[in-house]
Amino acid sequence: MNVDSHCTPEGRFAFHITDRENVASIREHGLRQSAGCNIDTKTTTEALVSRGYEDAFPFDRSAVVYCYINESVLEEYAKMDELRNDDVAIVVDLDVVSAPLYLADMSAASEFIDHHVAPDIAPTTDTFEEAVRQYRDSIVRLGGTEVVPNWTEIVDGTPELVVEGDVPVEAIVEIRRL
Repeated sequence: MNVDSHCTPEGRFAFHITDRENVASIREHGLRQSAGCNIDTKTTTEALVSRGYEDAFPFDRSAVVYCYINESVLEEYAKMDELRNDDVAIVVDLDVVSAPLYLADMSAASEFIDHHVAPDIAPTTDTFEEAVRQYRDSIVRLGGTEVVPNWTEIVDGTPELVVEGDVPVEAIVEIRRL
């Protein structure tokens, strides 16, 4: 499981950050849809359900795998020692993933979480509903990985790649320590 990032086709690979303690399970089972113990997933689900959004998006945000599509995010993340907690990056070959893929604006998702967790802090949207609408409007279902290198034409903010399902072991090409 090793990939030379300088020789890979742009857009073919995505990057999932997780705790190092999850590596053994990932090597055996691949990346599984967001677990109930994931605090971000729990907060997001709680925020949406508390405001009556049962099916706000074309996928269930509690049953997906989230990835970054920009490898440079890993470098930035590795510099933030207070956030790392011995995390690793899982490199995923998207051409091996058969589950539906979506691009969405991670910044917009952060907005509705902020409205839920810290409503007194002034995010860039005025209301929770506006943040949910912006996120929903940013979602684009991909027909393949050829679109990923052109994400700037699709998503205005920080892109997240959403895998609607599990990522099989065969799609994991590298596990990097951050």
